Amino acid sequence: MLPQATPFSALSPTDITADAAMVARQGGDLQRAWQIYEALHAQEPGNAEWLHQSSLICFQFRRYEWAAERMEKALALVPNHPYLLGNLGECYLKLSRFDRATQIFTLLNKVQPDDAKVATQLAQLLLMQGRQTEAIAPLQSALRHYPEVPMLHELLATAYQKTVNSGTVYPRGMMFLKSYHARLARHYSGQTTQFTTPPTTHTFFVDRQRALKIAQQHAKIICYYIGAPLADTPHNLIAIPETLPEAREFFFATHYPYPEELEFDPAEAEERQLAELLVTVLNQAHHLRLIKALEWVDICANSKPEFKPGEPLRVFLPATRHRPGFCLQARAYAKAFRHAGCEVLLFEEGVLPGTDLPEVLGYASWLEAMAAFKPHLVVDSNAYFDWHSGQLFKVHPDVFKAMDFFDPMPMVTSGNPFPWRERDLIYALSTYIPFLQKTGAKEVMRKGLYYSSEIFNNWHKPRKRKIVFVGNGYGNVDKSVHGSQTIFAQLWDIFLSGVPITQALLDQLVEQSKFSLVMIRDHFLGHIVRNGSLRWLCEMADEIDIEIYGTDWAHQPCVQPFYKWPALPEQVAEIYNESEYVLVINPQYLDSGRLLEAVACGAIPVVYDCRPLADPPHWDEHCLWFRTKEQLRDCFSGKRPPLSPHLICEGRSYNDYAQRVVDDLYARLKQR
Repeated sequence: MLPQATPFSALSPTDITADAAMVARQGGDLQRAWQIYEALHAQEPGNAEWLHQSSLICFQFRRYEWAAERMEKALALVPNHPYLLGNLGECYLKLSRFDRATQIFTLLNKVQPDDAKVATQLAQLLLMQGRQTEAIAPLQSALRHYPEVPMLHELLATAYQKTVNSGTVYPRGMMFLKSYHARLARHYSGQTTQFTTPPTTHTFFVDRQRALKIAQQHAKIICYYIGAPLADTPHNLIAIPETLPEAREFFFATHYPYPEELEFDPAEAEERQLAELLVTVLNQAHHLRLIKALEWVDICANSKPEFKPGEPLRVFLPATRHRPGFCLQARAYAKAFRHAGCEVLLFEEGVLPGTDLPEVLGYASWLEAMAAFKPHLVVDSNAYFDWHSGQLFKVHPDVFKAMDFFDPMPMVTSGNPFPWRERDLIYALSTYIPFLQKTGAKEVMRKGLYYSSEIFNNWHKPRKRKIVFVGNGYGNVDKSVHGSQTIFAQLWDIFLSGVPITQALLDQLVEQSKFSLVMIRDHFLGHIVRNGSLRWLCEMADEIDIEIYGTDWAHQPCVQPFYKWPALPEQVAEIYNESEYVLVINPQYLDSGRLLEAVACGAIPVVYDCRPLADPPHWDEHCLWFRTKEQLRDCFSGKRPPLSPHLICEGRSYNDYAQRVVDDLYARLKQR
């Protein structure tokens, strides 16, 4: 237990000295050391050392709250004292107060910028909190003093990787930095850096001959090297000028993707120095691109649109190659807004000249295009550009933005305030409206999912007696989320029993577990309902033909005999048109794009019964329902829905959505 303060009269004046306290502490008599430091503090309340020393005794007794309180008081007396800051940071780590620990280590890093241990601790804290971009600077600073510390390189590689994954400014442009530091981390920790396997992505090679060899073997990989162009080489082998200014200019202006890997041997000093030079060139070009983009941001933010009667609305649709599904949706939206009488600019990358490889234009290019187009309306699905690169997505206050939310993105589910604009037209599935309201969104309009009536329609072909499912696997969510085994077991029992899933049941599970509603409902339950329903279906293979399309089904052995391939939208339409049944699985809502596409193609929807949880409309008479294995089997007994499933599609095409947005925009104009 923590020593109790005793009356100072119990100590003689000769006992109350720093030396006496140190002797007592070193001898293990913490009780006496505590008493002496308390007496010293009473004599000299302005001396931080006595507070600090007694706080260390608190720390030894694991009374971290007391230790932190005393250290904070000592820090007020001697601000920025490095030893005190370090101990206080460790104290808050013990208390799991990571926000305050981060503040302390940030301050300590400013006081001791060349301390590798401090930089490492700060970076680990920032990475743990998802603040990867902030972790980069202290690690870079420490590496300038300790360039051969493996942990610093490893953490920096992690920071760049997480920056890429978070989708911040020019995300893929950071991958070469991740590759560079990961290779150095392996080298300095004594691991091999030999090239035992060929690269799988765009790579900068120090060895020109290896660049040529890989380019010849892998047509989809851009292979860079420094030097003069070679004759009769593949289109994906790119020579980079040897002078620094020319190399920097090349990467500033190129439409080719940045290299994501740097292949060099760190054990060779010359190659290591050349790789460092390449990193400098790529970084400078990357920075120049960012400066150019910010210039266009300023122009876009000050480009006021004019709404002239009789003139069509100008609608700008940015698309990103990183989200192929969004690209398809953006193309469908573009057609729909043109159908609504709008002038539309769909900005998406094409292919590189003379190749079938996609070009990479970056934000500066599409911002320049948006500035020249001067849109009245920007359409941004799931607010992709806002939440990934908000600092580069600025438009004039008079420009409308239409954002439709249909995924549990961090921007929605975190509840953090978001700088919504007066002219943001916000649409969302009903399940996400409360979350958006917590972010400060005042006017969120309910919106279901929509479908492309041009692609999905009934071809009136003869149908086979088979059931198909199109969708991706969830992976091993139960194994990837720490501590989820108990809640997974409960959810499996609920699913297998056929018990209706209600909001009250979910609330009870949230209260019993440490997991959020979104995690339980959208992720855990989504995994169980999808995998469990498909397992039931595959066990009925002797009763009906089964076909499954999508990705990530390797974890489900029972699916493999019936798995076909990932299917493009046009292929999905053909698959639905030749099938009698389509399986539709969702644990929480019936606003499903797959349901719309299936019934638009004339198939009978076999739907997991989530009506107790889902918002209306429920289309009770338009679907076949199941919540148990036997109910699923009964759907194939010749039953048909009492009412035509096709009625579900009414008012739900992309054309309907585009017209709704246009109408809402003009209504908002009249209000203000």
